[in-house]
Amino acid sequence: FDPTTTGTHPAVIQFTHNDGQVGSPSILNLTGDAIRNAPLLEVREGTTIGPVLASGDTAIGSTVRDLGSVDVSAGNTFPGIIAILNNGTQTLVLGTPVISGVNSADFTLNLANFTANVAPGASTQFDVLFDPVLAGMKDCQVEFTHNDPGNTSPFIVRFIGTGTDPNAVQITTPDLPAGSPDVQYGPMAMAAIQGSTPYVWSVYYGNLPPGLSMSPGGVISGTPTGFGGNYQVIIRVTDQTGATNEKTYTVVVSSALGARKAESGCAAGDSGSSTVLLLLTLLGFLALGVRTIRSRA
Repeated sequence: FDPTTTGTHPAVIQFTHNDGQVGSPSILNLTGDAIRNAPLLEVREGTTIGPVLASGDTAIGSTVRDLGSVDVSAGNTFPGIIAILNNGTQTLVLGTPVISGVNSADFTLNLANFTANVAPGASTQFDVLFDPVLAGMKDCQVEFTHNDPGNTSPFIVRFIGTGTDPNAVQITTPDLPAGSPDVQYGPMAMAAIQGSTPYVWSVYYGNLPPGLSMSPGGVISGTPTGFGGNYQVIIRVTDQTGATNEKTYTVVVSSALGARKAESGCAAGDSGSSTVLLLLTLLGFLALGVRTIRSRA
């Protein structure tokens, strides 16, 4: 047995013979369990039985790595805990985790429960806390190296959090209008209040529909292309202090096929109305003819 992949591998050996008392061919069923003689890294959110993470997974939508909304004067959040397991047969050797990113100063990495050498079947963990200085969505990442030959090194774990401040810049645009393929969109100017002007606008996460773009001044323009659809995007405004505010929008671009069907339906309706009108006209002429015949009689 010399497997090339891990897991259970079944096989069958059979051979024919001339023993009339025993059925031919004789069949032997074989099974082998393949393991990897190496450390096997597994990273999970919250606990050793929490959701499994892949390196670089987004923190948006996570219940552990999104550290929530915190007032800028309130102090640290509850920590986001990351568990690291060794499901292999050799010791997992980890490099010291390091926090990085534009907003890394708003996060604190706690290594009090972290160990660099993790025995087979054992686990370790690190925690991240969030204490923002300015309003807006902040993000960072924690990186650590390891000796699992089958996994990406360094491994990247992303975190986000939102700082809140009632006096900071706020986006006031309630929603974004729908668009149509091959039809000029807007231009649509975003609006905000408070904070320190001038504002700088950008797309924080997601994408505007193909063919549309947003200027640093907050103007969305262009001509949608493609077949239509719903596009979710998080738009960010940044004021002069560096404080930000983000808001999620859904931009609906109608289907070109649906528009053609609608036009076809209108044409059919007009045709039907014309037919009815023609029949009424003919009935009128017939009625007039009957009255004329009766008059002559």
